[in-house]
Amino acid sequence: MFRIREATLNDLDELWALIGQASVGMTSLQIDKDTLRDRLEKSVFAFSKSIAKAEGAPYVLVLEDLTSNSLVGTSCIFSKTGGYEPFYAYKIESTKAISELLQLETLVHSLHLVTEHNGPTEIGSLR
Repeated sequence: MFRIREATLNDLDELWALIGQASVGMTSLQIDKDTLRDRLEKSVFAFSKSIAKAEGAPYVLVLEDLTSNSLVGTSCIFSKTGGYEPFYAYKIESTKAISELLQLETLVHSLHLVTEHNGPTEIGSLR
Protein backbone atom coordinates (compact mmCIF):
# COMPACT_ATOMS: atom_id res chain seq x y z
CA MET A 1 0.00 0.00 0.00
CA PHE A 2 1.16 3.52 -0.79
CA ARG A 3 0.36 6.95 0.58
CA ILE A 4 1.14 10.47 -0.52
CA ARG A 5 2.10 12.83 2.26
CA GLU A 6 3.89 16.09 2.82
CA ALA A 7 7.66 15.75 3.10
CA THR A 8 9.39 16.50 6.39
CA LEU A 9 12.98 17.31 7.27
CA ASN A 10 13.33 13.71 8.47
CA ASP A 11 12.95 12.63 4.82
CA LEU A 12 16.05 14.52 3.68
CA ASP A 13 18.52 11.62 3.38
CA GLU A 14 16.08 9.17 1.83
CA LEU A 15 14.74 11.83 -0.54
CA TRP A 16 18.30 12.76 -1.52
CA ALA A 17 19.01 9.10 -2.37
CA LEU A 18 15.79 8.94 -4.41
CA ILE A 19 16.68 12.09 -6.34
CA GLY A 20 20.03 10.52 -7.20
CA GLN A 21 18.10 7.99 -9.31
CA ALA A 22 16.39 10.69 -11.42
CA SER A 23 17.21 10.94 -15.10
CA VAL A 24 19.04 13.88 -16.64
CA GLY A 25 15.84 15.40 -18.05
CA MET A 26 14.41 16.07 -14.58
CA THR A 27 15.90 19.54 -14.33
CA SER A 28 13.92 20.50 -11.23
CA LEU A 29 15.60 17.61 -9.39
CA GLN A 30 19.14 18.57 -10.43
CA ILE A 31 19.89 20.27 -7.12
CA ASP A 32 22.46 19.84 -4.38
CA LYS A 33 21.66 18.55 -0.89
CA ASP A 34 21.74 22.02 0.72
CA THR A 35 19.21 23.30 -1.83
CA LEU A 36 17.02 20.26 -1.14
CA ARG A 37 17.20 20.96 2.61
CA ASP A 38 16.23 24.59 1.97
CA ARG A 39 13.31 23.50 -0.23
CA LEU A 40 12.12 21.08 2.46
CA GLU A 41 12.32 23.80 5.12
CA LYS A 42 10.28 26.16 2.94
CA SER A 43 7.78 23.38 2.27
CA VAL A 44 7.33 22.54 5.95
CA PHE A 45 6.74 26.23 6.63
CA ALA A 46 4.29 26.53 3.70
CA PHE A 47 2.26 23.56 4.93
CA SER A 48 2.16 25.03 8.44
CA LYS A 49 0.58 28.35 7.54
CA SER A 50 -2.73 29.45 6.12
CA ILE A 51 -2.63 32.00 3.30
CA ALA A 52 -5.27 33.58 1.10
CA LYS A 53 -3.03 34.29 -1.89
CA ALA A 54 -0.42 32.10 -3.62
CA GLU A 55 3.13 33.19 -2.81
CA GLY A 56 5.22 30.78 -4.88
CA ALA A 57 6.07 28.47 -2.00
CA PRO A 58 7.15 24.90 -2.74
CA TYR A 59 4.94 22.12 -1.37
CA VAL A 60 7.08 18.96 -1.42
CA LEU A 61 5.21 15.66 -1.42
CA VAL A 62 6.54 12.12 -1.14
CA LEU A 63 5.10 8.77 -2.16
CA GLU A 64 5.73 6.28 0.63
CA ASP A 65 5.58 2.50 0.29
CA LEU A 66 3.99 1.46 3.57
CA THR A 67 5.02 -2.18 3.23
CA SER A 68 8.74 -1.37 3.03
CA ASN A 69 8.45 1.96 4.88
CA SER A 70 10.50 3.67 2.14
CA LEU A 71 10.10 6.60 -0.21
CA VAL A 72 9.46 5.61 -3.82
CA GLY A 73 8.45 8.92 -5.40
CA THR A 74 8.28 12.66 -5.02
CA SER A 75 6.59 15.71 -6.45
CA CYS A 76 6.66 19.41 -5.72
CA ILE A 77 3.91 21.93 -6.29
CA PHE A 78 5.03 25.54 -6.62
CA SER A 79 1.99 27.63 -5.72
CA LYS A 80 2.88 30.38 -8.21
CA THR A 81 5.45 30.98 -10.92
CA GLY A 82 6.86 34.42 -11.56
CA GLY A 83 5.89 37.61 -9.78
CA TYR A 84 8.97 38.20 -7.66
CA GLU A 85 11.33 37.61 -10.51
CA PRO A 86 10.29 36.60 -14.02
CA PHE A 87 9.68 32.95 -14.76
CA TYR A 88 11.06 32.09 -18.19
CA ALA A 89 9.38 29.46 -20.33
CA TYR A 90 8.75 28.59 -23.95
CA LYS A 91 5.41 28.80 -25.70
CA ILE A 92 4.83 26.55 -28.71
CA GLU A 93 3.14 28.32 -31.59
CA SER A 94 1.95 26.66 -34.78
CA THR A 95 1.58 28.41 -38.13
CA LYS A 96 0.28 26.95 -41.34
CA ALA A 97 2.64 27.62 -44.28
CA ILE A 98 1.03 27.35 -47.71
CA SER A 99 2.63 27.42 -51.15
CA GLU A 100 0.02 27.71 -53.90
CA LEU A 101 2.73 27.40 -56.55
CA LEU A 102 3.94 24.06 -55.20
CA GLN A 103 0.50 23.09 -53.95
CA LEU A 104 1.91 22.27 -50.52
CA GLU A 105 0.91 23.15 -47.03
CA THR A 106 2.63 22.31 -43.81
CA LEU A 107 2.32 23.13 -40.15
CA VAL A 108 5.40 24.91 -38.78
CA HIS A 109 6.00 24.75 -35.01
CA SER A 110 8.19 27.33 -33.30
CA LEU A 111 9.23 28.09 -29.75
CA HIS A 112 8.92 31.61 -28.38
CA LEU A 113 10.55 32.70 -25.15
CA VAL A 114 8.02 34.20 -22.74
CA THR A 115 8.38 35.74 -19.31
CA GLU A 116 5.65 35.09 -16.79
CA HIS A 117 5.28 37.67 -14.03
CA ASN A 118 2.07 36.39 -12.46
CA GLY A 119 1.96 32.81 -13.51
CA PRO A 120 0.02 29.73 -12.62
CA THR A 121 0.79 26.92 -10.23
CA GLU A 122 3.55 24.62 -11.43
CA ILE A 123 3.86 20.89 -10.80
CA GLY A 124 7.43 19.69 -10.94
CA SER A 125 10.02 17.34 -9.49
CA LEU A 126 8.11 14.24 -10.48
CA ARG A 127 9.91 10.98 -9.79
